Amino acid sequence: MVVCAGAYTLVGAFGYKTFGSNTKPDILENYDSSDHLVIAARVAIVLILWTSFAICTFVARTVIDGIFLTLFNKTENEAEEAEQLRRYVQTIVWFILVLFLAAVVPNISVAIDFIGGIAAMFIFIFPGFCLLQTVNLKKASFQRQDIVVIIVSFIYLILGTFIFGQVTALAFKTHIFKHKT
Repeated sequence: MVVCAGAYTLVGAFGYKTFGSNTKPDILENYDSSDHLVIAARVAIVLILWTSFAICTFVARTVIDGIFLTLFNKTENEAEEAEQLRRYVQTIVWFILVLFLAAVVPNISVAIDFIGGIAAMFIFIFPGFCLLQTVNLKKASFQRQDIVVIIVSFIYLILGTFIFGQVTALAFKTHIFKHKT
């Protein structure tokens, strides 16, 4: 993670140093598209996306399958009987949805702006709930450690909710409602 964060920081810093306030959201758009290094960078990004798509699809398909089985109250036997067909349908629908979004979304900054709010949930809200689960809230009295854990978990929850709301509202204002004002 440190190497990845360092690489992104360096690319962003040098991109801003090179192009100033004219830096585009996709750093490669700032360079000449006929440059061999830019072409190599685009090929590398395609390879990264190509190899990571299967992992992302697997995770999404697993979540969608769990929701589907829960909603339709499928037994284990019923789930196993139609598993292969469900996998094919879910993968094809997921692939078509991703292609559609890639064609409709103008640049990656739109997706990043909306994902920022979701990231706040994973960074603050989810750990806050996990931390809160470590305390038995049904006890009659709490120890000092329990009170500290409850306070810290509520700080996480409140902060995460605030950041999620702010980032998501800003993304909607910037990308959805910009044409109406």
